[in-house]
Amino acid sequence: MAFGEELKREFDVLCRGITGKVKEETLFTQLVNAFNKLNCTYQVEIIHGNRWCVDFSASATKAFYWRTGTRTRCELGDLLFIVTNGREVRLAIMQNKYDKTMSDYNSSFKVQMNQLYLLKERPEFMYKTNKYNVLKDAKLPSIGSFGTFRNDGNNYEMGYYCAECLKDPSNCSSPKSQRKIELKSSVNEDVIIGAKEQKNYCKTIADFGNALMNMKIGEPYSTENAMAILNNMNIIESLKRWDIPINYTFDIQRESIMARKIIILKSYNQDSQIEQRLL
Repeated sequence: MAFGEELKREFDVLCRGITGKVKEETLFTQLVNAFNKLNCTYQVEIIHGNRWCVDFSASATKAFYWRTGTRTRCELGDLLFIVTNGREVRLAIMQNKYDKTMSDYNSSFKVQMNQLYLLKERPEFMYKTNKYNVLKDAKLPSIGSFGTFRNDGNNYEMGYYCAECLKDPSNCSSPKSQRKIELKSSVNEDVIIGAKEQKNYCKTIADFGNALMNMKIGEPYSTENAMAILNNMNIIESLKRWDIPINYTFDIQRESIMARKIIILKSYNQDSQIEQRLL
């Protein structure tokens, strides 16, 4: 069974006991737990991070979000995915939502405007006293994305969306305004950008898991450059345990790029034959 199908199976098992009013936080937590419960052959590790917010402003070219120049704060994301094959690293930031009115992956879902702006337009942002261009300088827009949970009959499902592939919102007066947004109808599921593959959207958790493992989501970096951006000793130690050579300088005075949870995946060489079954 492929990685994505295993991920979906674990997620379904974990969600069977959910009753009463379902919260976004509950489904988000079960997705993280599903990654954590996969066979250790996949070498998945969850590193706990602190919840925090970044500061940024809307540009003049996208003033329809709110008044140009207004400074705002929001989470960079709920999940940071780090996927490596030993030669290259893909970094992807995801903001998770739950919209109980969604009937399918291409239905509309509610998004807070400053979160959409941050991941869709990818401005320079500040965390405490440090400026970051990790979004602004990315060549692949799938560095910023949304994962939106929906009720799919007797189970819960999640669609993945590269933020750039979502429609522009209607006018709003406040960065914290919430609007219904949906996937652009003209978007192709797969695209090549600068000789790199990118998955623009996934209909299901299984598709998302497979796209992650095949390194089709997120901005590509060399391992050394990725570690310089992340600047996190726990991540470095995890990769070293996989015997991945890393040259890095760790600066304890500099704040790390952190999300609520960090998920590290070791991608497999697509040419190798690896049995993918749970014990």
